[in-house]
Amino acid sequence: MPSKLLIRILHHITSQGGTITGTSRGGYDNKKIVNSVEDPRINQVYIIGGDGTQKGAYAMYEELRRRGLKVVVIGIAKTIDYDIPIIDKSFGFDTAVEEAQRAINATDAEEESNENWFIFIAMYAAVASLDVDYCLIPEWLGHLSIVKGMVVFLNI
Repeated sequence: MPSKLLIRILHHITSQGGTITGTSRGGYDNKKIVNSVEDPRINQVYIIGGDGTQKGAYAMYEELRRRGLKVVVIGIAKTIDYDIPIIDKSFGFDTAVEEAQRAINATDAEEESNENWFIFIAMYAAVASLDVDYCLIPEWLGHLSIVKGMVVFLNI
């Protein structure tokens, strides 16, 4: 059974970006990483992530090749940024699109049953997320003070 500390650390892991091991967004020691796979029992390494991760995978491959180690590096694209030009799909991007589409479809169904109810859904969801600075509601954009406030906030 997991400890309470482990449960507390992992409780919100699915809603966090990056990695809990602290290896995301650069700052890695490529030689140290290659040292860790310099073991005759290791012949494959799978690396999952976006553009930066794939660049790191390539750097790892180059170091393995330089040392003459026979280890295959397999890069698996997983990104919501859709920033890897050589792929058609990424399961991170597809998941994000599907979730957004589900939200849009849900508000569409609500709007058909009560034309103003989706406004309250949008407002409450924006407040509950704690990540939203502005919630745009087309029916309210006619108020000039709201538009001016957004221009100032967005610095445009």
